[in-house]
Amino acid sequence: MHRKKSITRTTVTTVASIAMLTTGLGAAALHAAPAASGAGCSNKIFLVDGYKSGESAASFGGASMSNVTSVPGWDREIFYYENGIIPVIDPTTLNETVAKAVPSLERKAVDYHRACPNAKIAFLGYSFGALVAGNVVESLAHKSVIPHNQLNAVLYGDPRRAPHAKGIEGPAGGVLTMLPNLPTIDAPGPRDFQDVDVSEVCNQNDVICNAANPFTNALAVANEVQGYRSGDHGYGKFDPFGAYSHPGDHWIAQQPRINYGAPLPLPIATPHDLLKDNAGWNAAMKAIGDAITAATLGETFGGFGIPPQVAEVAMGLVREAGVAS
Repeated sequence: MHRKKSITRTTVTTVASIAMLTTGLGAAALHAAPAASGAGCSNKIFLVDGYKSGESAASFGGASMSNVTSVPGWDREIFYYENGIIPVIDPTTLNETVAKAVPSLERKAVDYHRACPNAKIAFLGYSFGALVAGNVVESLAHKSVIPHNQLNAVLYGDPRRAPHAKGIEGPAGGVLTMLPNLPTIDAPGPRDFQDVDVSEVCNQNDVICNAANPFTNALAVANEVQGYRSGDHGYGKFDPFGAYSHPGDHWIAQQPRINYGAPLPLPIATPHDLLKDNAGWNAAMKAIGDAITAATLGETFGGFGIPPQVAEVAMGLVREAGVAS
């Protein structure tokens, strides 16, 4: 009985930590190719950066794109977008970001295809940007507006990476395939890319793309959370044309930050699978999310007589404490 209670407490704590870490939320077979036919037409790759960098592309080197490899025949274009997770901290929520950014990026891709119908179109997404770019690719994969053999993507640290059993941690995938729906954070699970070529790149210690089942391997999840905090969500220079350009799942083995073993041999589903079809849970999460969305910083803190400037500093400290604790 005491062992069961300990596992439960550890699991709940770990899941809570991962929920906080969703705020971390940062092209297959892309080789040097001749420019697509048509005046001014090159093959195009859209670059989509992660959380807090959607409007600066800082992970990619900013406007210079100095941290992204370039090759002849491919034009790189940054997709700038406002992103956020939690409304009292950020200007928008994860769900609102996805609802706006995904159709906007898809329109850019479709418009480019109409202007340059022979050009290949690719997406490089990192972290939150991988969530957005991957959702666009999934949407286009279920349509015929752009031929599928002209589409591809490379996704680094993707929160919706499909679960794979590649390491001792057992089946592990994107954090939004492991968590259930949360307030303002929908967790739809893995995607269906149909016949579109997609490359997923994921570090073993990166909880954003390689979250294990906390019910059967809480220590592995603790290691992945620690890995995220210790820099394992970083991927160096982004090279959509190099070793990870070929379609498939590119899982990068790493030494653990916290020692762990194999998962418990128990048939226990992930929190996502347990709750994804639970109408009561999903309704409660939506109701809480709707209330949070309505509570802006000014309204929330203003009711207590706290100036907005102080509120911004306070919430920044709360966020940092939540990630670092």
